[in-house]
Amino acid sequence: MQSTAMQGRREPGYVGLLRYLPWVGVLVLVVLTPLISSSSTYYQTLLIEATTYAIANLGFALILGYTGQISLAQAAFFGVGAYIAGLVAVHGHSIWLGFLLGVLGAGVAGLILGFASVKMGGHYLAMATIGFQVLLTLVLTNWMPVTGGPDGVTGIPRPSLFGVTLSDPTSYLYFLLVVLALVGSGLHLLRHRTWGRALRAIRENELAANVLGVNIYYGKTMAFVLGAAIAGLGGALYASAALYISPDEFSFDQSVTFLAMTVVGGAGSAFGTALGSYLLTFLPELLRFMHQIYLAVYGAIVLVVIITMPNGIWGFVEGWWNRLVPPAVRDLPEQPGRMVFAEQLPADEPVLVLDGVSKSFGGLKAVDNVSFEVEGARAHALVGPNGSGKTTVLNLVTGVYPIDAGEIRLLAERLDGKRPYAIAALGVARTFQNIRLAPQMTVIENVMLGYHRHRRHGLLTEFLWSPRLQADERQARQWAWHALHYVGLADRAFDQARNLAHGQQRLVELARALVSRPKVLLLDEPAAGLNDAETQMLVGLLRQLVAQGTTLLLIEHDMNLVTKVATHVTVLNFGQRIADGTVHEVLNQPQVIEAFLGREEEYAQA
Repeated sequence: MQSTAMQGRREPGYVGLLRYLPWVGVLVLVVLTPLISSSSTYYQTLLIEATTYAIANLGFALILGYTGQISLAQAAFFGVGAYIAGLVAVHGHSIWLGFLLGVLGAGVAGLILGFASVKMGGHYLAMATIGFQVLLTLVLTNWMPVTGGPDGVTGIPRPSLFGVTLSDPTSYLYFLLVVLALVGSGLHLLRHRTWGRALRAIRENELAANVLGVNIYYGKTMAFVLGAAIAGLGGALYASAALYISPDEFSFDQSVTFLAMTVVGGAGSAFGTALGSYLLTFLPELLRFMHQIYLAVYGAIVLVVIITMPNGIWGFVEGWWNRLVPPAVRDLPEQPGRMVFAEQLPADEPVLVLDGVSKSFGGLKAVDNVSFEVEGARAHALVGPNGSGKTTVLNLVTGVYPIDAGEIRLLAERLDGKRPYAIAALGVARTFQNIRLAPQMTVIENVMLGYHRHRRHGLLTEFLWSPRLQADERQARQWAWHALHYVGLADRAFDQARNLAHGQQRLVELARALVSRPKVLLLDEPAAGLNDAETQMLVGLLRQLVAQGTTLLLIEHDMNLVTKVATHVTVLNFGQRIADGTVHEVLNQPQVIEAFLGREEEYAQA
């Protein structure tokens, strides 16, 4: 691997700036220090409240902005952390222990809802989280021996740090800002790493993420756990700041406010989330001179921002900067040397074996007792008329559908019964008949998703910085860069995937599959929608891959492409195998011609 491959291509300027955003945030805190110290107690109190809200909303950004799950229980997690910390402290224990238990308690609550999120999505998940929010409010209000009921909990102390009690608002505010900077930096680091990209891929296309090796069940659950734990931290800090808490501070209305703050600022970034939290905390105060109508004006401003800036204020700023300073195509490196993307397997020996595989959907027999073998370092085509079951076979191989009968083996490993992410981890990569990219992510980020099965660390470690993590990121980026060079899209690496033409998006899918360095590469109609020039380019790429020892299973309607790339072909019709052998002998068989063209008497009757 040549480390110089990335040196010639410069990223857009804003990408570099955004990577240093956490340090810029720390600098801003230093600059704001004199202003904070000279502020009135009232504004210091507002700043403290806004900062605890910002910390809680960073957890919301992880749930909503990263994985796209709609939760309306963030105030409940906030309240769990606040009450646990407050109750621990007023019963004579350390407030630091309260902070820790508050985070853990909120995390457990998030785990419960996280399990629910695996089975539900969209408005169903939102309704479940509303139910949890309402339930918690009822518990806090009516469990009087523990929570104090409507009277709440009083006498919550402030923490001591290095022997100094943070009793005055200024010192406690500094403490909160440091916590906000640390949590925000960790979330920002996660966004640009393997699991951060995986979570965003879940948000945009769950099926593609799963087939790329992302355990979406783990990812969605952990997003809820971590998002709830961060909200619990914010709540624990809020309880210590307020010295008094009551149930009405953690109601459903507060969850809606948290949602508005996160969406207005920009749920996709830590900085945008914090920005929205401060803005919507101070905006009502700035509008109070309007007396009776200030709430209506406040609501109108929020609606205008949401409608005109669907990605939030920070998302709008990013998009504006991208248009103002578009990625420059300059200093492109020379084409990298010969790259071998696929894992080398024994040639002319069965690698992928389907034995008596069947799949029914209700009364429809989509795949009926299909058997064939794909040999290593060869291109094997799976062809047939529309509706013959070809894509269903690929979905069975990759675990998208469970099989009803038969076996599927990769070398000595049984694939049937395994989930898609586990099959991907074994070395099976694929593209899709209908393009499945993450449209709001850049091209190179999409391609780097293919590296997920090679990661050497877990989600939690990605909140931190380490040389090993940096090395993993360099490897993922370099493989992605080589793959984009291979398919001829290196100059579009930093564009959003949705801005590419149809044919280019298909090539991005191919590059993403290559980065996984698969044992077997499954291609589902890769030439669909391509013009003649693009098809000829694709033929050249596929022939190069086969020459390098790549094992291909190819679904394609273009018989000209099949004859140029594949050496062996299996033909399906009505879910059954009707022919299997070399390309030229199979495509000339009468039953194959009949399957594609129909009987002569059918044309005569027509």
